[in-house]
Amino acid sequence: MNAVGKIFAAGLGIFGITKLFSAVQAFNVSEELIINIINPRVIKADPNPFSGGLEVGFELQLQNPTRGSMKVTQPYMQILSGKSVIAQSPVSQKEYSINPLSELTLDTIKFKLGWMTIINTLILKKYGIPTELTLLQKVTWIITNYKKMINTLDLSVRYTNYANGLFYANVEKIKY
Repeated sequence: MNAVGKIFAAGLGIFGITKLFSAVQAFNVSEELIINIINPRVIKADPNPFSGGLEVGFELQLQNPTRGSMKVTQPYMQILSGKSVIAQSPVSQKEYSINPLSELTLDTIKFKLGWMTIINTLILKKYGIPTELTLLQKVTWIITNYKKMINTLDLSVRYTNYANGLFYANVEKIKY
């Protein structure tokens, strides 16, 4: 091998090692990402039996406990009742930067849970909605008892995003 070939091979090796080191460092930082659901709440209850429902919301707190900065994408989220998806967020390419040893709280994230979805989910869970009621009476009954009922829905959030270019996914229970 001539001198040019040796220099090229050495340069390629250094480039490869640098990329591998960067990938390992990015993996370590993204493995440390902590996402917390804070302030879960029912924002409003729309009594319209056809287009109404409960609007639930919370904030997401992204924490970077590492000494490296982190770039994360806007999480794609699904609201689950047990293992069934009952609401989801739109997909977004928005990116955030989190400085080392810091946290970032995203704006309030809202989901609308329609009455038909809630009623069907509660019926499947055998919550005890009186079956002889009309749809409007069922909605009124749920609004009256929504604080007990919301915990029966067994809500959790499944979120996925990218942290430093690596896929990150988790499920977290929502406690109202």
